Amino acid sequence: MFCLSAKSVKRWYHLVFLLSLGFASVWAQAANSIEMEISTPTDSERILEELNFFIKEALEQKKQAYPEREYNFKISGLNSRLSFDPCLDRLTINNQQDKWQGRTTFKVGCPNASWSVYVSVYIQALAPVVVAKRSLPKQTLLTEEHLARRMQDLNRLRHGYFTQIADAVGLKTRYPIGEGDVLKAVQLERPLVVEKGDRVTILARNALLEVKMKGEALEDGYLNEQIQVKNLNSGRIIRAFIRSPGVVEVIL
Repeated sequence: MFCLSAKSVKRWYHLVFLLSLGFASVWAQAANSIEMEISTPTDSERILEELNFFIKEALEQKKQAYPEREYNFKISGLNSRLSFDPCLDRLTINNQQDKWQGRTTFKVGCPNASWSVYVSVYIQALAPVVVAKRSLPKQTLLTEEHLARRMQDLNRLRHGYFTQIADAVGLKTRYPIGEGDVLKAVQLERPLVVEKGDRVTILARNALLEVKMKGEALEDGYLNEQIQVKNLNSGRIIRAFIRSPGVVEVIL
């Protein structure tokens, strides 16, 4: 049987005690590290990073619906001294006004920590709108040659602008419009191209034949509107589309 002297036993216990202290120190350091990681507060940098990512993703989806638009945004900074309880989940983000241009507010929160903060964001939306290619006098009947499309900040425009040139063609200016100015509905009016009693040319045509006849408008009408016209040769009353002042067309 193997025996240890009292002195050897004492040394052995001393060695075990020292080793146990070493392991305890390591475990204590690891536990402190985990505790520090869990208890680290959520800072404003993380909030701004996740909000920035959220807005970029949302605007990419908006751009799919409006491919001609361009978006820029600026997030108002948070006070760097603000501190929040640690958030172990992904932050929740909501556009409070569901507004995607101009000044809006986002609510950023943490479900497990029950806190939230409101962040102000400015979103710029640029889109092509119809402008005057050159100065237009009062009572100008608009054609494609008068108009162009240029990128504009929609936040600076009120309602009533045009996004397509075709929507403004055929309208008449109510007062002078400067070169490069954005066209607005309040600046324009829909002119009567033909008035009741006007003598008109009736145009009937197809791919092989074109016939012109004299007629009389029986009602007022706008460009591309269908009105009643009397054929002065036959006396028949027909319906024809107004194509230009004094000219109507019958679809064969």
